[in-house]
Amino acid sequence: MIPEDRVLDDEADAARACGLQVVRFVFFDHAELTSDAPSRPCAGIFRGFMLSGSRYRTLFTDLQKLGITLMTTPEQYERVHYYPNAYHALADMSPRACWVQVESATDVSPALFGACVDTIQSWETCSHVVVKDYVKSAKHKRPDLLRVATDSASTLARAGCDLVEARGLAFNVGVVFKEVVPMRRFPTATGDCGNEWRLWFVRQAGAPGMSCVACVPNSVVKLPSMAPPPKNIVQHALGAATQLGSAFLTIDLAEGARGKWFCLEAGDGGVSGPAPHQDVAKLWASLRRALQQSDVAGDDSHK
Repeated sequence: MIPEDRVLDDEADAARACGLQVVRFVFFDHAELTSDAPSRPCAGIFRGFMLSGSRYRTLFTDLQKLGITLMTTPEQYERVHYYPNAYHALADMSPRACWVQVESATDVSPALFGACVDTIQSWETCSHVVVKDYVKSAKHKRPDLLRVATDSASTLARAGCDLVEARGLAFNVGVVFKEVVPMRRFPTATGDCGNEWRLWFVRQAGAPGMSCVACVPNSVVKLPSMAPPPKNIVQHALGAATQLGSAFLTIDLAEGARGKWFCLEAGDGGVSGPAPHQDVAKLWASLRRALQQSDVAGDDSHK
């Protein structure tokens, strides 16, 4: 299931090339197919743009009425799409974090973030935090919120308000304060670059855990000196993916300044974009192989 948008045409072509039937659709108030409907009820993989939890639930229900059941349920989607929901599985390999839900994005005051400020200022050795909502930062509008000093309670609380304002209509659920962990930096022609990797996981029907179908560089620049995460770190991420229990997800890892790898975030596999320079044909071929024996594979049972 791939939305009708030219940005996603390469993915649609890649899915067809590995033998999967592709169904395109548009989704405004409700989902409408722009290609042939399935001839019988089937399961499907969604690959498209980020949706709120409620929007995904609507899409899931609409597609079910059309005979297509997405393999990621609405509950699984929200479990990995919203950072606080995934944190329990990622905590032992992640920076420290705290968060607060925002009931009304139009009525936010610094007092709302008081408990988070107290928690942050109790963390030893934490000098800066990144402030984001449950899904995204405001790095384009407010890059200063990617590194907020923790020594001033009023600055931290104000940063929460500023994040909500900067995200505007795109704001997601609540505000997250996450410890800034120094990354190992590599000099490039366009400036220093961190070593980040995106891991893609999918669950096979009847299997006890997850399969890692791709581990690809997720830095803007790829240098030969940027080594992939060690096998034990990938295995640790695999355990976290299994604990999260979603059918299709990603986990982003980064190399710390002292050589210790850590988790940046998790994401739903359906709305995680390909990493820079990632070969989407290889991604879809890997997905096809992983699902070969499952209930979402087969020449005519998967969309």
